[in-house]
Amino acid sequence: MEEILKQNQNIIIESRKRFTVTGVRDVISFDEDCVVLDTYLGKLTFKGEDLRILSFDNASGDLLGEGNVFAFGYTNEEKAGFFSRLLK
Repeated sequence: MEEILKQNQNIIIESRKRFTVTGVRDVISFDEDCVVLDTYLGKLTFKGEDLRILSFDNASGDLLGEGNVFAFGYTNEEKAGFFSRLLK
């Protein structure tokens, strides 16, 4: 039952200035332009400017960040195409 609960994920973006993400396993990388997260549903990337991670609770998987969010999206590395594997 706990594994099913960990696979749920919520993303809340408030006025493109503050973001909350649940279901985060780890922070892969971050700087002021990009935050990359390892989540239970795949790699999640936020793009923007002046991005900051305010808090991350590894036990609960909750992350709070702020900055000017321009875009965010998931990347599924397992389904990478032929050329992306070739160019690695």
